Amino acid sequence: MRCGTPSAREDWRRRLSALGRSPRAIAALWGGALSALVVAIHGPLIARDPILQQWDDVDLLRPLRDLPSLAAYRLHLTPDLQPLRDLSFYADIAVSRVLGVSIFHLHNVALWLAILAVVGSLLAELSLDRAERRWTVALLAVHPVFVNTVGWIAARKHLLAALFILLATLLLLRQLQREASWRRGLALPVLFACALLAQPIGVLWPLWGGLAAVVHRRWRAPAVAVPLAICGALAVAGAALNLHYYLGRYHTLEGNAPKTLPLVDNLALIPQMYGRYFLDLTFPFELAAVYRAFSVGNLVGAVLFVVWVFLVVRLLAPRIALLGLAFFLFPLAVVTFNVTPLFVSDTYLLLPAFAAALLTQQLVRRARERWNPPRLLAQTVAAVVLVALAAGAALQARAWRGDVDLWRQAYQRERDPSSIEKYASVLLAVEGAAFDPVAARELIYELATWDDPRKKPAVFGLASRWLLRVRRDSARDRASRIELIRDFAFPHSLKQRLLGELLFEQLDFGAAYQAFLDGLGLVAGDPGRVAAVEEIAAYLDLLGERTGESRHASFVATARARAGWDEESYRSARARLAELAAATP
Repeated sequence: MRCGTPSAREDWRRRLSALGRSPRAIAALWGGALSALVVAIHGPLIARDPILQQWDDVDLLRPLRDLPSLAAYRLHLTPDLQPLRDLSFYADIAVSRVLGVSIFHLHNVALWLAILAVVGSLLAELSLDRAERRWTVALLAVHPVFVNTVGWIAARKHLLAALFILLATLLLLRQLQREASWRRGLALPVLFACALLAQPIGVLWPLWGGLAAVVHRRWRAPAVAVPLAICGALAVAGAALNLHYYLGRYHTLEGNAPKTLPLVDNLALIPQMYGRYFLDLTFPFELAAVYRAFSVGNLVGAVLFVVWVFLVVRLLAPRIALLGLAFFLFPLAVVTFNVTPLFVSDTYLLLPAFAAALLTQQLVRRARERWNPPRLLAQTVAAVVLVALAAGAALQARAWRGDVDLWRQAYQRERDPSSIEKYASVLLAVEGAAFDPVAARELIYELATWDDPRKKPAVFGLASRWLLRVRRDSARDRASRIELIRDFAFPHSLKQRLLGELLFEQLDFGAAYQAFLDGLGLVAGDPGRVAAVEEIAAYLDLLGERTGESRHASFVATARARAGWDEESYRSARARLAELAAATP
């Protein structure tokens, strides 16, 4: 039968019509389209696979790249106690060596698609109809807030932990709503252990599981109670192990930096944290890598969160409200009652977002039942929201193309000492003609205006880095570098030293001599506060001979009399500088 005949065309119409009525075919088409949209959003990151230099990526990957084999891996090799995350990175590195293609972001996107598939199964288990499931999963898939996890290589741990916790939740719900089986039950501790080995944010999940078992009146079933008890024991062991690590080895790796801040000093931050988390879920168009406390957005989000919780409690069935809110809170409790120096990170929202989406969908169902809007209108509103979220996600993905893009966005949206410091730091790391000394200098000035004594060392450190960066900036001529350093507003002994070096190279010996003397004045002429004092003395002696000046003599004499003076270093520096002065055009 030829396809062009009327009977053949009718046959194809019947087949297509049957396909359009097939739930499996519709699900496959919807899933394929949604997967394609997710890949399109993250496609530029998959192709470029950028590794951030200033945001954990390098610290996590470098030790694993240097491993001769997986057998050489040991705990504490990388920051944090998360071996499953490290194993996934090691697998990526091994694949990349074979294929010659970096796949870190591709792996993150694959994990995100797997999480979405599990969420779809969970919603089916919770008796949502097909349309509700599809729209809920679609809105989660393209939500911009998750770009800050999927687009960040170092956030692999959060994706892995969320995947295993959601799988465990799916199996637990099947245990509670169907006939309990030991096969499913014994899989729960395995999945929960994998989640802890990836990232311990889900450590309180056994408490939620116990609550769910009590609510469903299945807590006495051995195939439910025993696995949950094992999970509880794993949670206690995991919490103890992580606490021991963060109070010990972590301090060594991070230079005694605390992992969390004292709770008693940060009680005012907790409602703000929940406010920011909820704001980023409901209005995800002012996202950033870091957030600041005491912002208007935090307050608005806190008010919205309280209203949302009130509606959930008032309008939904008690069992749904209790379990949904508990699932929303248990991961965030770990990071809000142990406040981290980050204040808020969108990576912590993977698990709470599932509960928020479910509860919000139930509220929408109640609203539809009450007002009964036309189906076309409801679908149009959902489609508009989907398009807006997808556009926001695509824009947010652009921020993860590199350190400068990421911290420029944070600086523009959440301007505080932390974002200013990070943005200035990444600008100072830019190499070649792309380095903008004026932009970096203005950020240092801005950071200095903040009334935050904790940032004073950062200002001094950034000023030192800026001066050294300008000094060695081969993309600019010597006269431009002299002008930039001379105009630098902060009194800094290093500024005078570098200015003196450049003026010496320009054979302006009088100005160079004065610059060095000015620098010594900033340290009260104390040789003990001068780095490489032998080289400074060599500069001063040589310049003194060229200019007939002797104002430096007491400083050099004091330096020579100090313990630790290295005469050989002095003579070597003196000879080198004499050759430089003779050779400089």
